[in-house]
Amino acid sequence: MSVPGALVRGAVWAFLAAALLWTVGCKFYGVVANKDECYMALCCRGWGEQPVAMLSFFTGWIAMRVFGDQVITLRLLAMACYLVAILMPVWYFYRRTGNRLWSVYLFAVVTVVVQCTHIYFYGWDAGAYPYESALLTLSMCYIDSPARRKEVLTGCLLGALGMARVPALVLAGPAAVLVAVAAGRRHGRPASEIWRAVGRGFVSFAATALLLMTVMKGSPAAYFAAWVPENIITGHTLRDVAYGYLDWMLEDLDNHIDSYHYWRDSFAALALLLLLGRRSRPVAGVLLLAAVCYRRALLHHSVELPWHLIIIVLLSLAPLHNAVARHIRHAAGAVHVDRLKLALILIYAFVPVAGSDRIMMRITFFYSIPLVMVWLYPLRGGIVRWFLAFMTVPALCAGIYGRVSDYGRCEPIDRLLPYHRYIIDYPGNAAYLVPLRSVAARLEREGKRFGTFGEDRYGPPYLYEKDAPYLLNAFHNYYPAATEAVLRDMCRHLDALFVQPRDTPALTFAEIDDIIRSEGYAPAVTDAGGYRVYEKQTE
Repeated sequence: MSVPGALVRGAVWAFLAAALLWTVGCKFYGVVANKDECYMALCCRGWGEQPVAMLSFFTGWIAMRVFGDQVITLRLLAMACYLVAILMPVWYFYRRTGNRLWSVYLFAVVTVVVQCTHIYFYGWDAGAYPYESALLTLSMCYIDSPARRKEVLTGCLLGALGMARVPALVLAGPAAVLVAVAAGRRHGRPASEIWRAVGRGFVSFAATALLLMTVMKGSPAAYFAAWVPENIITGHTLRDVAYGYLDWMLEDLDNHIDSYHYWRDSFAALALLLLLGRRSRPVAGVLLLAAVCYRRALLHHSVELPWHLIIIVLLSLAPLHNAVARHIRHAAGAVHVDRLKLALILIYAFVPVAGSDRIMMRITFFYSIPLVMVWLYPLRGGIVRWFLAFMTVPALCAGIYGRVSDYGRCEPIDRLLPYHRYIIDYPGNAAYLVPLRSVAARLEREGKRFGTFGEDRYGPPYLYEKDAPYLLNAFHNYYPAATEAVLRDMCRHLDALFVQPRDTPALTFAEIDDIIRSEGYAPAVTDAGGYRVYEKQTE
């Protein structure tokens, strides 16, 4: 039994509308995340002292100037960056296949994937994704048909990416050269023309980078002058390989493996569909999908997706299909995989990883899903469409159900915390930050400069400090010696400190308390919620 085409089209468009509605709606929930989100917002405020990702933070600053310095501004900017990064490979899929309905379907699928798996706030990750996605998509176009305008545009995008996230050039730059050389040879270009293409790309790269430096800072010299130690995120040492990177990789990998456990029902439903005949799949698939959505939404509320399972299956499907066709059905394989494009997809999965200490978290494939579907297009009528649906629609239903059920218990937070216009949450989630408001106001009236110490130390500075926080980029404090050095430095330059007893990196709170007191501070008799307030004593 087949499903009417009008019903299929309606379901796909409804899927897209629901995915976008959920994506937008989620940005209005939740008190500002106390560490990473606040740090990135502070970097946007002080974009001129952030050379590692100046264009990303400059873009955030412009958004804050135009739409207001609010939490929601940067969250919606992050959403816009993700949607742009999704749109470009989907456009490439549509250009190659001409299938509008499948393009809409893939846009909805990838939107749900991003909402479930990627950082929701704005920063040097979200700010760089449009350039990374554009470069990957343009590289695919260049492999199809090299042209000078594509070489120049590639260089321009590389220049913009370098300004948005400098470490990304470690892989994106060599990848661009690889594409120019390999695609040139494939299309019979002479070696001289290939290297002229590389030269054109390099010139446009340099020109774009210099132009952006001038626009942002007034001159390239002013940009390079910002490359001083205090403007670079700190804490990375060779010991991180064992203590930071490896430890977090194992932790993230353990969490990713656990994510597969919650999707047993989807795996079972897909296995059952594979056993059914083609004529039975449409109706059975709809019924099974409805059952899985009901179970996911009402019983589990889980929106976590199995780690990279979608791209793992899609990348494995073509060789598996061809092997079955040749060795079991004794027919020619129907799916051709371009090895150069495959290599490029794998390289760009690691472009966002460069410069990060959370390697497993930042391996990125969302912008590759539509590109892989180009060569899987002949298989679109089989289990692929159901696989994508069973991986994303239940998560979408669970997410919408969770947000709707939370709505009645949440309240506007802007009456409790600044910069939270239009944000709703449980009032208790903001309680630990609220008492600091009056303390910070008193210290400001007295002309005293304060700071916050701890692993999650960026919430109070973002909410209550007028000036840039002292030692803003002292982000990682993994080791006791480094932690003590940062703490003593803050004590010598500030008049008051906020410290969370439950949140002290590398050292115990008793040790931190002793260090602060030894620098001439004493606890203030002040109710500060979840924080201890220390003030420097005058002689």
